[in-house]
Amino acid sequence: MICFISNLKPFSIQAAGCQKYKERLIAEFEPYKLKYPQIPIEDNIYSKIIYIHQKKIDIDVDNMSKPFVDAFKGIIYKDDNIINHRVCSKIWLKDFQSYEIDIFKLPDEIAEKFSNLIEEGAEHIVYYEIGEFSQSMIKIGADWNGTG
Repeated sequence: MICFISNLKPFSIQAAGCQKYKERLIAEFEPYKLKYPQIPIEDNIYSKIIYIHQKKIDIDVDNMSKPFVDAFKGIIYKDDNIINHRVCSKIWLKDFQSYEIDIFKLPDEIAEKFSNLIEEGAEHIVYYEIGEFSQSMIKIGADWNGTG
């Protein structure tokens, strides 16, 4: 699993300044590149983007996820066409306490940064995760928790 956390406010793929936003994401990821010798990945993968925000925001999750996917093409993965499964969520911080978050599976520096951003009340927290795609991730007609 490859993961990354940022406190940059997400941009819609349609927003002015989106290219600059992608460049800032790439620059923020730079210190983490050496931790992931397997990049750029060439096999089928999933991507997960979770945006936690302080104020109500009107960004569409599909438009929010595309700049992330585009920014890391050629860096984390060879091409974004190997992403077989993508999940993107936005969570209002006031509702965050009702979500189950397991930071113990994250690399220490990511877990620490995530915890610090939550404790500091960061206005924007974006978690990005890439991992090996598994067919078991696809469920049709099943509850989100994986039961019938």
